Amino acid sequence: MAFKVFVPLFAIVLAAGVNATPVASPETNALAEVEKRGTPGNVYVCPQTNWGGTCAVISAANWCNPMSGWEYDTQSIGPDSGATCYGYSNTDCTGTKWTFTYPGDATGGSSTANPWGLKIGSMYCAVGGGGGSSVNGLGTRSTSGSKQLIPIRAATYYYPNGGYGACGWTIQNSDMAVAMGSGNWNGGSHCGATMTVTYGSTTIQVTVADLCPGCQGANGIDLTQGAMAAMDPNWYPHGVDSVTWSVSY
Repeated sequence: MAFKVFVPLFAIVLAAGVNATPVASPETNALAEVEKRGTPGNVYVCPQTNWGGTCAVISAANWCNPMSGWEYDTQSIGPDSGATCYGYSNTDCTGTKWTFTYPGDATGGSSTANPWGLKIGSMYCAVGGGGGSSVNGLGTRSTSGSKQLIPIRAATYYYPNGGYGACGWTIQNSDMAVAMGSGNWNGGSHCGATMTVTYGSTTIQVTVADLCPGCQGANGIDLTQGAMAAMDPNWYPHGVDSVTWSVSY
């Protein structure tokens, strides 16, 4: 996934003047600090390569963390196990994207064709599954909560953040819009159609506006955060809802 979006999850460094959990002792500035922790969505960040400097733990679980106090100041990044994390060149989870998984990278990407050291302005960690709608070619789809069986018609949610969807127009987080999975996309023939989605006793109507290549299950859909919240007041802890849906014109 930016990435502002997802519950407030702030960079946490007291020394930088923001809500923080400083980890400055020498023994923590090493890979051992990453290995002994296990909260998916947490990321161990250091200003120097090889886990050097005064490091901290930031949280970006299903949320675009603008890394206040750490933007463009990291050269070692170590996600906790259980999540795939993305660093972005902009502070809103847009722009160039780098992918990080446990135990991370303490080189600033120096050996790659596209080094990321001192270039990351925000981070997002996908916890609970993959996915990603196609907004701006990035997508910041989110599934929160514990691991679970994915229903055949699974509704997940994402944060389009005003980007262009695959149907060609901008989508806001609050829009009542939906991204269709690849299995039902049909070349975009449903763009602009009304989808009726039912979850339990609640039914909402949303506009087909985007493609979700990573939607879960054969008939999975990806609702905007606003649409998901309108359908399920417990959308965040649930992360994935089993729904029925149909499309009309």
